[in-house]
Amino acid sequence: PTPAPQPACESATWFSISGAVSGIGAADSMTVSIGTAVADTFLETHTVTASDGTFVVSGLNASRAHFVKLEGSGYVGEPSSVVDALDGANVGGECVVTTALTATAVQARRRLTADDDESDVFEYHWTTDASRGGAATARYIVSPPEIVFENETVTLGADQAAGTLYQKYGVVLADDGEPWTSEYAARLLITLEAVPSNKGTCMDWNGVDYTGDSCPLSKWTLSPMHLQDDIVITENATSDTRRVTIAAAAFAHATPQVVSLDGVR
Repeated sequence: PTPAPQPACESATWFSISGAVSGIGAADSMTVSIGTAVADTFLETHTVTASDGTFVVSGLNASRAHFVKLEGSGYVGEPSSVVDALDGANVGGECVVTTALTATAVQARRRLTADDDESDVFEYHWTTDASRGGAATARYIVSPPEIVFENETVTLGADQAAGTLYQKYGVVLADDGEPWTSEYAARLLITLEAVPSNKGTCMDWNGVDYTGDSCPLSKWTLSPMHLQDDIVITENATSDTRRVTIAAAAFAHATPQVVSLDGVR
């Protein structure tokens, strides 16, 4: 039989993004985030390493542009690229956009003498792009800040949203589950800032007017699994701290799922 004509990307309903990342250090890992460029209807992340820098994201809505963003601690934050189905090619009957990303390590700086200018201790550069978190590059001479939470040490991410969440709400983002990329951190910050509160600048957990250094800490873990109501909160009444597990799916209004019905995707 004569094969059926393959659909062109110009008329595709769904498309995929297939990519590869080079330049990652042997002991490092980075995160690729793919999300809708305009509305928050889709967000997915993939961890890539030197040994496996490939990633594939399927089932993307062909009517929407998507950003592709590479980030990792100790690497330059390049602005995200924006792609859509028209950038793709027909691969085995599928519309596929192929992209190549290159990781660039931040050159370390060290203080040589005690008289070195204090402005050299930390550098931070940020620029807006199609993603929610923007592109950021941080360079330390000293180690990144470490937060003690219930006798465990959590390294505070260099991302601006992560720092604001800690300073303003006492929220400590921990990479015990999925990595807290700048995209997830920015979405959490935007959500909390939109919640009305008359209880000072800290997280309003129980009607207590917390302010300043008295903010109770909460440790937030991002889960790839489905959670009832998208969030689980465990309170430590002794220390007035909380452990929060939140589903990654909560950060998109809907995650598109591709199904086949009567041979039509």
